[in-house]
Amino acid sequence: MLARTGRAAQASELLDRGIQAADRLMREDADAIRFGVECVINHADLLRYSGQPRPAIALLREVHELSSGRQPGREEILGVDLVRGRDASPAVIGGAMFMLRLRSRISLLKTLVAVGDEAEALASARSAAEDSRDGGGPLLDAALDYVAALDHDAPAAAPGPHPATAVEVCQLIRAQARTGRQILPVEEFDAAVDRVVEGTAMHNPRTPILWRVAHARAAGLDRHVEQHVASMGDACVAAGDKRLHERALLFAGREAGEARALFPDPRPDAGELDALARAFARCVDQLDAPLAPAV
Repeated sequence: MLARTGRAAQASELLDRGIQAADRLMREDADAIRFGVECVINHADLLRYSGQPRPAIALLREVHELSSGRQPGREEILGVDLVRGRDASPAVIGGAMFMLRLRSRISLLKTLVAVGDEAEALASARSAAEDSRDGGGPLLDAALDYVAALDHDAPAAAPGPHPATAVEVCQLIRAQARTGRQILPVEEFDAAVDRVVEGTAMHNPRTPILWRVAHARAAGLDRHVEQHVASMGDACVAAGDKRLHERALLFAGREAGEARALFPDPRPDAGELDALARAFARCVDQLDAPLAPAV
């Protein structure tokens, strides 16, 4: 939030202090690696929010390589001591690397789109969708959003009349939008989506409504579009899911701003930001007591 409100230098300073605090904690408890890696991924987001997308992309790629196990001998990243971190418990190190891998891929998708590199973003989204299809989760939902939004190329093999996977659902929507004709009747599409949802661990249960909005609009079925947008609005307001409601409005060809009146603004004002920054600094200062030298 500091970076988004033009206070990137202050945000960077706080993150640096957080990394230093995590390093001190790791001298006594290797499990503190989880705090260090959280600061690393937050630093990548800081670069993105402060208008430095290319450095953010470079760091996110480094993070993904590391978290995927392709840099086993690396000793540090952004000052986080990875050597000490190797002594963390398997559950902690596994969870930390999973979080890094997940967040780096989602952030990389967003950043590639932000800089206009849609080809690489689409390739990354397709890969992420396939990799996470069985496990579901937020990466799958984010990847499918981007596949549906960016996949302008005809698939190598046209999707069958009844899509069997979430990726095939998105491909069918795009193919229908490109050709301008209805490939699958609404009832059959809805039944296919129901079958896909039953076999896929969707992190966000509202994502399939987004597919229905996109399919109905591509088929020119305005009445169905309005029905699905209304359903999406009710579901998203109940869950506080402003982001997906905005996506649904965009998929329906309407202004995303229509969603804003339904949701409270979650952003803190300047005074609240100052208080949060001071509270963070106090937490870090409590860790400043001298520790025994690292062995």
